[in-house]
Amino acid sequence: MKKSNKINAVAATALAMATFVAASAFADSRPTQETWRARAAYSRGYANDGYVRGVVDRVNYRYGTLVLRDRRSNALITVDMRATARRSRIDLNDLRRGDLVSLNGNWSRDGVFRAYEIDGVQTGRY
Repeated sequence: MKKSNKINAVAATALAMATFVAASAFADSRPTQETWRARAAYSRGYANDGYVRGVVDRVNYRYGTLVLRDRRSNALITVDMRATARRSRIDLNDLRRGDLVSLNGNWSRDGVFRAYEIDGVQTGRY
């Protein structure tokens, strides 16, 4: 009877260790709050606070957002423009598709650039 209890204890320990090893082998290496968009933003060379420059691809006046095509990587960047209305002389209503825009702001965890200032605008097709 003692021998079977010892074998059961060893088997239970081995099963528990195998469960922990298997779970950690398939674990995700990134923090749970970070998304692939946020990692892509950091990999494009932008820090948390920063500067974005690109050509306006789409403007959504209803939601206060626009989509920029980054000049360096040719990637599409979603920009939340709601904070610029309070701080800048130029706001979302002054921007059109094809304008070259420079923005100051910061990156959110969901990969959206939240602009708080429009640094410059060059109108036209770029």
